[in-house]
Amino acid sequence: MVPARAEAPPRSLSVGLRRGLAAAVLLTMLGVTTSCDDEPTCVIGTALTGGYEDQIRWSLSGRESCGVGKPTNLDPDGSALVFVNRDTAVEQQLILVPEAAIPQAGVYSGRVLMIAGGNIWDSGPGNCTIEITQFEVENWTQIDFIKMSGLAICPAPLVSVSPEIENATLVETIEFSAHFHDEQLPFKYI
Repeated sequence: MVPARAEAPPRSLSVGLRRGLAAAVLLTMLGVTTSCDDEPTCVIGTALTGGYEDQIRWSLSGRESCGVGKPTNLDPDGSALVFVNRDTAVEQQLILVPEAAIPQAGVYSGRVLMIAGGNIWDSGPGNCTIEITQFEVENWTQIDFIKMSGLAICPAPLVSVSPEIENATLVETIEFSAHFHDEQLPFKYI
């Protein structure tokens, strides 16, 4: 007796399975590379001395840690680049406020604030130079992102709002890069 030979599935079924598998792999790859719920990330570095001494080398992620905010108390027409470090004993914020409603690549006069443990050091409006060297809007499906980098220089000290606390001096240029949501987020300001 000759054993029965197994029949191959119809050609159209095997082609359909291969196409379905290929489509599933492609959709998975697209989902990984263009996910709409990616968290913002940013890096900022500088050093301060005086009333506030610290080597700032923050690598942050999340909407609560970096983004563009609406600083209504500082500049009602502008935007602020906000960096918040919650990985320390007291929350620290470094805020850059270029004097431009929607900053693009370019050089702006601006303001820098350092907030730590309820203490505030402020350069004052127009006393710093903020240079945005890269500004690129990435159009995604639901939430657009902005890729931005640049630096800030403040030749004069940041003045302490509290008279009993010494002023702080930036001894290094502030360097930053960020990949955050293209929306203004509510951050705590002074």
